[in-house]
Amino acid sequence: MVDKAELLIQFLIMSRLLPSVAAVLFTAFAVTSNLHAQPLVTIDTVTVGDAGNAADSVVMTDGTSGYGAVGYEFNIARYEVTLGQYATFLNAVAATDTYSLYNPLMATDLNIAGITQNGGSGNFSYSVIGSGNRPIAYVSWFDGARFANWMQNGATAGASTETGAYTLNGATSGVSFTKNDGATWWIPNEDEWHKAAYYKGGGTNAGYWLYPTQSDNAPGNVVGGAANQANYNNGVYSVTQSADDSDTQNYLTDVGSFSGSAGAYGTFDQGGNVWEWKDSVISDGNVDFRGVRGGSWGYIRFPGDSPLQSSYRYDDPTFVSHLVGFRVATVPEPSTCALLLMTGAGALWMTRRRRQSNRLTGRNQRKSRQWGIGIAGQAENRRVYSPHSMIKSQMVMPFVAVLFAVIIINLQPSAQADTFGTSGNEFTIDFVNIGNAGNAADTTGYGAVPYEYR
Repeated sequence: MVDKAELLIQFLIMSRLLPSVAAVLFTAFAVTSNLHAQPLVTIDTVTVGDAGNAADSVVMTDGTSGYGAVGYEFNIARYEVTLGQYATFLNAVAATDTYSLYNPLMATDLNIAGITQNGGSGNFSYSVIGSGNRPIAYVSWFDGARFANWMQNGATAGASTETGAYTLNGATSGVSFTKNDGATWWIPNEDEWHKAAYYKGGGTNAGYWLYPTQSDNAPGNVVGGAANQANYNNGVYSVTQSADDSDTQNYLTDVGSFSGSAGAYGTFDQGGNVWEWKDSVISDGNVDFRGVRGGSWGYIRFPGDSPLQSSYRYDDPTFVSHLVGFRVATVPEPSTCALLLMTGAGALWMTRRRRQSNRLTGRNQRKSRQWGIGIAGQAENRRVYSPHSMIKSQMVMPFVAVLFAVIIINLQPSAQADTFGTSGNEFTIDFVNIGNAGNAADTTGYGAVPYEYR
């Protein structure tokens, strides 16, 4: 029995498509090869478009205004960084925990627990307590910056936390650290965070919501799919629907639990759950510092919905609390299909160049025949200029090559055997569904996946 891959190659050879397919697949493989060296953590992001949008006119609690205008497109994490993601980060870089990325209160404060640390220095390991899809808390701005550096450097075991988006080199205090040019992962600045949370989207003068749930009315706090809800204390805690405090109650919710309350660009929990660090340095006239936005499951200074509002900012350079976490931002990346289309355009350009070269050769040969120099290549010239040859050379070969690349590289899994190829050259691949999205992590901190895949 002839192997199906061999049949496919024979088909390509007979149809003279093999060179084009090989060239495109080689390029596509080079472009997508990094997909096979997966980072230990992947971040689900949303695109924040409407570049060049107008700023918000709201006056902040510190008297400043004019935030939210961003002149470029960027991506921001759909969710806050989770316990599972942060535990994986710790296991990758904090065997000795030189920079105190782990806070023991992550385990002992039962309101947000958390992550446990096991073993001794040099052999520390970390595991998640309960659901790994709840947000991390008890992190400083420097913890978030080191996480961003690690993501930029590949998010692999031992990847650097000291350079990348921020040049830290051991620092754990100060505000002189700014995002480096060429950063691919970072903590969002004031304007980026404000726009992703409150801008209505759909144009450059769309306006802003008062709350990050696409509403000008104070949210409710009932967990579920209803619109305009958030994990904050509006007189009662969201998780318990009670005003009573408990030292043993975990008040965090899994990221995205308020599924009907996304922001305009698709972010969740920019209001409530945990406050989020931002990158911008703020000055009160005496001290420069960084602060947090968005409110949390509890409250500081003012209870109720005020901290969720677009006008509210809490600035404290030393704020490390069971109420504070972070999310990250990144640069938009072209999709695999877009890269393949660019490759196909390049193939078409190369074919047109070759056709132009052949045309010049044909002209020279005609001149040679006119001068009686010879008729070598006459049959080849007729083949080059036949309509069938021109169409196949100029249009069919590059795009069929791209089609094969798309099929092979972007095989999408399904719940049953999928059949690919053409009649007489079919091949099938069997897939299975991996469900139970949002499952808890293993005790090692791995295995939590917030989405279904096959």
